[in-house]
Amino acid sequence: MRLVTLGGLRLEGSEFTRPKPLLLLTYLALEGPRDRRYLGELFWPTASSPMTSLRTALSQLRTGAPGTLEASGVKLRATVECDARALLEQIDQCDSDAPQTIYPGPFLDGFYLHECSSELEEWLYTTREHLAERVRESLLRRAEDEAARGDFPEAARGAEAACDLAGAPHPDPETLLRLHNLLVAGGSPRAAGLRRDAGEYGIELTSSAAEAKRALLGRLRLGDARRIPSNLASRGTSFVGRAAELDMLSGLLADATTRLITLTGGGGIGKTRLALELAHRELHEGRFEGGVYFVELESLSAPDLVPARIGTVIGVPNTSRGNWTGVADAIGTLRLLLVLDNCEHVSEGLGFVPALLTHCPSLKIVTTSRLRLGFEEEQLFALSGLSFPVGTVSLEEALHQEALQLFEQRAKRVDHGFVLTGDNLPAVAEICRLVGGSPLGIELAAAWVRSMPEYVIADELKESLDMLSTDVANVPERHRSMRSTLERSWSLLSPEEEDALESLAAFAGSFTHDAAAAVAGASMLVLASLVDKSLLHRLEAGRYELHPLLRQFAAGKLSRSLEHERNVRELHESYYLNLVELRRPELRGREQAAWLDRLEAEHDNFRLILRLAVAQERWDTAVRLVAALWGFWQTRGHWTEGRAWLERATSGLRTAAHEYGREGVDPPRLLGALAEALRGRGVLASAQGDNVAALVSFEESLTLSERLGNRERVGALLDNIGVLALHQGEFEDAKSNLERALAIRRELRDSWGVAATLNNLGALAGKQGDVVTAQRYYAESLELFRALGHHSAVALLTSNLGDVAEYQGDMERAKALFAESLSTQRKLGDRAGTAASLTRLAAVARREADLGGAKALCRESLELLRQLRDIERTAECLNEVALTVSVEGRAEEAATLWGAMEALLKASGVPLPVGQAVEYEDGVRTVAGELGEIRAEVALASGRILNLNEAIDRAEAVCRS
Repeated sequence: MRLVTLGGLRLEGSEFTRPKPLLLLTYLALEGPRDRRYLGELFWPTASSPMTSLRTALSQLRTGAPGTLEASGVKLRATVECDARALLEQIDQCDSDAPQTIYPGPFLDGFYLHECSSELEEWLYTTREHLAERVRESLLRRAEDEAARGDFPEAARGAEAACDLAGAPHPDPETLLRLHNLLVAGGSPRAAGLRRDAGEYGIELTSSAAEAKRALLGRLRLGDARRIPSNLASRGTSFVGRAAELDMLSGLLADATTRLITLTGGGGIGKTRLALELAHRELHEGRFEGGVYFVELESLSAPDLVPARIGTVIGVPNTSRGNWTGVADAIGTLRLLLVLDNCEHVSEGLGFVPALLTHCPSLKIVTTSRLRLGFEEEQLFALSGLSFPVGTVSLEEALHQEALQLFEQRAKRVDHGFVLTGDNLPAVAEICRLVGGSPLGIELAAAWVRSMPEYVIADELKESLDMLSTDVANVPERHRSMRSTLERSWSLLSPEEEDALESLAAFAGSFTHDAAAAVAGASMLVLASLVDKSLLHRLEAGRYELHPLLRQFAAGKLSRSLEHERNVRELHESYYLNLVELRRPELRGREQAAWLDRLEAEHDNFRLILRLAVAQERWDTAVRLVAALWGFWQTRGHWTEGRAWLERATSGLRTAAHEYGREGVDPPRLLGALAEALRGRGVLASAQGDNVAALVSFEESLTLSERLGNRERVGALLDNIGVLALHQGEFEDAKSNLERALAIRRELRDSWGVAATLNNLGALAGKQGDVVTAQRYYAESLELFRALGHHSAVALLTSNLGDVAEYQGDMERAKALFAESLSTQRKLGDRAGTAASLTRLAAVARREADLGGAKALCRESLELLRQLRDIERTAECLNEVALTVSVEGRAEEAATLWGAMEALLKASGVPLPVGQAVEYEDGVRTVAGELGEIRAEVALASGRILNLNEAIDRAEAVCRS
């Protein structure tokens, strides 16, 4: 709960509204503990028994607002936060923004005092004026800061706010003069009114604008940086990025409760540079009039020398080793900022810091350290790398990334003509990715542009981090090379932490605690310690990751023992194989969404295992893994990548088929994995419209499955072959195979399989125009999938029923069903399903005459389809864009898109759904009538020569115009 007293009186977070008890609570919150008898006479002076009235009020508070006050003997104390006290504390800390953010109006505005003492009444009005006066003074200080920087219009606006401040007493002569100078200098029309008001009190204000400006610019305020003691050196290089971090740190320093901030992060991440920039900002802002000092601790040979080093910097000579009291006495009550740099190797000598903060109430300390200091007062502020592009981005987007900005600036120092262009952007982005956005890594890599192209730098970095070094004379030893920086961090580890960190290098991307324990033997305690030492980054959802440079460094340590590295790699492979094989059924269960997210998070580790298995020709491992992963690749739209892995693994295993009988190999099990992998290869080929490759894979898998007697897979493959025939318009073959699949699946009581085949039979009926039968199949399938908790299938069935509703003319129901399907698909990360639902919703928007909405939905769908290379769904989306722009009268553009759609459908052998086909045919006839047969055919022909990417480009351009 929070007591709100500015602009009224209420207890936030409670329904308690009794005015007298709330006033009592306000008084205690602002004045501190008070004797019960004194409070009774102050609040109920005319009552026959003031103490009885007080007890009644206290009882009401305890019942209606429990926990807001406590008793200590005869005294009462408020324990609730109060906005007026918070305002005063912020003003005391020179937070000039405070009045604008938490002063909504006068203290207890509109509150009526009933049967209170004159003393309490005087307290209320005096407190109201005092608070408003403090706010006005803070506004004035802020305005004078703006004027000192030459921004007189902004200064005048601040002065106007000070003039209008509700609840404030009439300004004294000095305040009137200050207000007048600010208003006149900024050209505010309010200056004339202020002069008239002052004249009524016999005060004459005559300053001209020039005089006022001179007075304001020449005013030596306490916060003027030129008068603040400091040892800050000038910065040798420009500061790039970290604007958000700087603002957050300034905000923390302005908070009265923050006394000690520790910037943590790995070596080369920019802790020192950020701390120095923060110190310069605070010096410029003038918030620490007692001084701003930067204390370098790296060169100290012993921890007990820390007090002496601080004493030397702030001007306390002859401070003895380990004796901090002389430093404390010198600082005293000064508002002073100390920045202690590189604390990790002398952390044992910093035990005096809490006592120093207690002894010096206005002192604040910022430290940089690879380790947390472990004090109760410590506010940790962890730094990660600068932002860099992930995936393909435009040059315009890339120029906003901090890592690329730093690379360009540092590269210009060795090659004045260096410019970031579309040609070198991919290589520079890769360099920034390889160093994980590390400022030191970026600076060391950028220095090489004078002697080699950017793509060569990237290639070299993949092989070794030794190229990240410099021979510049004035660079600290720890920053002369990335290896020395990382060696310094490594020296802080215990033997157990060293072993764990070496083994963690076996992971690619992030990993869980369970995986770390299984592969590296790392306990939670060890992981926590590595996080504290800034050598491991803890992500959301309990995952961890190593910085890319540290992973490369630790991998070098791991490779010193080939046997140890082999053991670790085997543990890594075994963990992930077991994980995906044992949990594969969850891709069809109620936890499908969570399991898909888990597989996505582990994708880099699966890729690493596959790369190593293929490189070492361990086809059994590769096939087992792709057989278990293809369903994930299908749902999450990793079709091209999945097909490539499936092709490598199955082709490699077939080539090595003569080894099936060798000792230690289980042929049936391996052949079963091969059959499943071939089926997956066929599913992904079919998804991309490669029907020939799909059918070859399905038939090869079917032969193997029948030989192995796996009727469950036989049923699934007949279903796959039936769907393939359906897509090619071979309806009789489709029906035959789907009905055989359904019979086998019903016989096996395979509920999931039965539901899947029913859905496909519904699609067949729909394409044949029998929507009643289609609806019956879809409804039965949906009921089964709902019972199984298979969310992606439920989303698909919901969308299919939306198609039926649309065909029947029930647009409201269709729109609701498509929207429901889209919501589920987004949660699952199903890109193909999302694209299809977006296209369907676009069709509904078009029919409702919302052409702008239809084009926006199609554009979003096309962005996904470009990644997926999904020919069937792309054709459907092109048809929808063409239909939309034809309604706008853009017949030629519509015809071009229909030509592109025709070419895609012809190449894939996939027909349009019946409803869409009718609209397409009507649309082509319409534009032919508008353009004439010759112009229409020319437009159609210009579309037929477009490839998939060109067709998507054209459709996106049409949608934007």
